[in-house]
Amino acid sequence: MKPTLVFFFFGTLLPCRQGNQRFTAAVLEHLVQQERFKIKLIMVSDRPVAQTEYSQLCDELVCVQMSEFPRFLRLLNRLLRLPGIDLTRTTATSLWLRHRLRPHFEHADCILFNYATWFQMIPKSCANRTMVLTHDIVFFRLRSFLGDGPLAGIRVAVNRLFELHVLRKFACIIVLGDYEAELLARAGIPPDRIISIGMPLGSAHPPAEDGLATPYDFAFVGGDSAQNRMSLEHFARVCQSAAFRRANTWSLAIAGSIGRSGIARRMAAGNPRVRLLGEVDNLVAVYHGCKIVVGTIPKGSGIKVKVVEAMNFGKPVLATRKALEGIPCEHGKNVLILEEMEGILAGGWLDALLSDTDRLREIGRKAAENVRDVFSNERCLGPLERAIQRVAAPERMRSDAL
Repeated sequence: MKPTLVFFFFGTLLPCRQGNQRFTAAVLEHLVQQERFKIKLIMVSDRPVAQTEYSQLCDELVCVQMSEFPRFLRLLNRLLRLPGIDLTRTTATSLWLRHRLRPHFEHADCILFNYATWFQMIPKSCANRTMVLTHDIVFFRLRSFLGDGPLAGIRVAVNRLFELHVLRKFACIIVLGDYEAELLARAGIPPDRIISIGMPLGSAHPPAEDGLATPYDFAFVGGDSAQNRMSLEHFARVCQSAAFRRANTWSLAIAGSIGRSGIARRMAAGNPRVRLLGEVDNLVAVYHGCKIVVGTIPKGSGIKVKVVEAMNFGKPVLATRKALEGIPCEHGKNVLILEEMEGILAGGWLDALLSDTDRLREIGRKAAENVRDVFSNERCLGPLERAIQRVAAPERMRSDAL
């Protein structure tokens, strides 16, 4: 009998419009294909869904509708939240879900949470078989976003202490980058409980027959989050700088809910060369319909889904060094690093590159080769499978003996 893995995801997973959705879907799809576990996906959804929609991602779907949440939960979340600690913002919701989902947790051989935010959902009896797939380390992200002021430093320090306390509750901690694993190990978490898996690519994307109806020089893809707004603002400033003085001739397509942000609307206002595509269910046409994908993320943490995904599609990516953390790369060979281009000739150099179809195709080809080698499913998700088996094994041995 196969061990049962319960995977908890807050939000509607399909269609995959956000980076964390695409990442989660890649993990689940791989685990289902390996047929080593019975995958039970517990999802909190904002709309009705059917098991058939998720047949490739799980063996069994348990869906809690957001409409089922008691109305007072939002107020309780505010009242129960510890000041300045981001991981406690969902306390009341977590406790309500723990009560609702306890039977599923108690009958699981292994439980995997997407984000440490939901640590309060773990029944104490299940702690020794619960893992966390921490797509972002909160205090590390805060350190990037809040800056260096004294109040920011205090907030980061408080969140760091609390998050490290939370992470120790899990039997195993899955991170994406080696540098994140080293960060947690230096903080005193035993290295044998930390696994770095990289950014799995998921299934190979079929080639698109057609790209966008109107090809664009650049494409920006992302959800309406603080990190993506900062990234788009950074790209807008770059386009307006003296070094990139010819940028007013370049065209840009913006895909995702980031198009609802103020910065996106301002860039598109009265400018026919900027097009807001909105949320799209399939990014293939977007990637194939542009020459370069933008990943100018100035702050944040974790390996960036959008950068790896675009490279996997065979597209050159214009990225900051921050966006390339954890991704092996070389400027001008398989990626375009913004900081390497901030000279007076950068605008002209980029104009020449946009006109050089063969050079763009070669950079994209090498980008795809690079990430497909480093972030293949076998290389990334093999360690995750072994970690699940290790955590689930004591429970399986105990149940088999009974």
